Amino acid sequence: MQRRQFLSASGAALALLSLQSGDAGAAPAELESGNLFPFEAGKAVPSLDDLLARELQARGTASPYPAEVQKAKEILTKCPVRQNPFQVAQFFADLRQGELNADLGSDAHLYGEEWPVRANPVIVSFFDATTLRTPAGDQTAWCAAFVNWCVEKGRQDREDAPKLLPHTASAASATFRSWGLKTESPRPGDIVVFQHKRESWRGHVGFFVSQVNDSIYILGGNQMPARAKLPDGTYERRNTGEVNVNRMRMAGADLNFHSFRTDPSLHDL
Repeated sequence: MQRRQFLSASGAALALLSLQSGDAGAAPAELESGNLFPFEAGKAVPSLDDLLARELQARGTASPYPAEVQKAKEILTKCPVRQNPFQVAQFFADLRQGELNADLGSDAHLYGEEWPVRANPVIVSFFDATTLRTPAGDQTAWCAAFVNWCVEKGRQDREDAPKLLPHTASAASATFRSWGLKTESPRPGDIVVFQHKRESWRGHVGFFVSQVNDSIYILGGNQMPARAKLPDGTYERRNTGEVNVNRMRMAGADLNFHSFRTDPSLHDL
């Protein structure tokens, strides 16, 4: 498969903030050089069922192993339903932090981050919530796919689902700039949208956690992890992108804050 390579409020808000460490303000992975996910133009991004239906005997540099796809399906089955999108997103943040390893296995935390060689099938699944099954370009970031997946999952099995605002069904973060209603008083779980300073079509999107002065804490996907300190005193990234809580400045080096978006579908039943 040559389509791409994945390189890989209150108490609740405080719990999310505790995920932060010393690398506050890191740029989202989609804007880090070399950390985008290349997709072959015109080739469909496979679903998990598509991956399982293929013969994956060859051990290439892109396809996940069948056992990894099955593990991803198990994890996604455990994802909560009839909860708001923020709680769905928190499930994946907990997954990445190892909070679910006791129930899902000692390697479960790896499914909340990008992988260095094979595609993480959990991240692949987020694109099921988008219409971008055949990318127009050769690189696609997954922050908007993650938010859309959480919004769509939060609607599942809700009696009032037909009345709720649907997700944007796009892998482009820019589609959230007009989604829902703009608000100046965001609550945890509302959506935060950023826009690139020079390339207006680029940006970032995630769920609002809190705001401290000119910085916003965001729970989202495709976000850079904190750096781990090595024995020699240097630091290295654990991966090239994951689901976590990250601090972003409202006016950063590449991104500017665009807006807070809100809608009843983002909050409790």
